[in-house]
Amino acid sequence: MDTEAWDWMLVKPEPTNAFQIEKEARRLEKTPNAGPIAAQLYRAWSMQQTLLQQATNRIAALELQLMKTDDQAGT
Repeated sequence: MDTEAWDWMLVKPEPTNAFQIEKEARRLEKTPNAGPIAAQLYRAWSMQQTLLQQATNRIAALELQLMKTDDQAGT
């Protein structure tokens, strides 16, 4: 099995986004009504959003590849 085909599943946030996420999570940790659980939920939500975007990009790339293959096959 081609391991590179699954590289898109590695969550790779941009460094500036990762900094902003961590900054907001730490702010939540210090908030009396939120606390550490809210911060962990925020981090998890952010990772899931990044993974969802990467999955969407991967699907679009595969659809484009399929369209090119269909064009070359003349269908």
